[in-house]
Amino acid sequence: RSYGEWRLLIFDGFESHLLPETIEYCLDTKIITLCLPAHTSHVLQPLDVGVFSPPQKYYKQEVNLHRHSIDKATFPDLLARARSKAFTSSNIAAGFSASGIWPYNP
Repeated sequence: RSYGEWRLLIFDGFESHLLPETIEYCLDTKIITLCLPAHTSHVLQPLDVGVFSPPQKYYKQEVNLHRHSIDKATFPDLLARARSKAFTSSNIAAGFSASGIWPYNP
């Protein structure tokens, strides 16, 4: 994208997102805001759909491969491995596709 193009920001209805200063900043910097309907972000937010749910599955896989007790020292490493498997460009794109945002599919 070139500088100066409008962009789209999709967000939930959290009250700090709706402050007049936030909306003014978005308009000044060419950001179109789209507020999701209440209680739908778990279905419509692309990262919730495609990225934030897979780490749980991958973490369970890492725990099964680890085969030792998990403590404060091993937990961060297992979580990091699970996150690196889940936070991929293909999962992010799949989230946008599954939520119907891109390509647009109501």
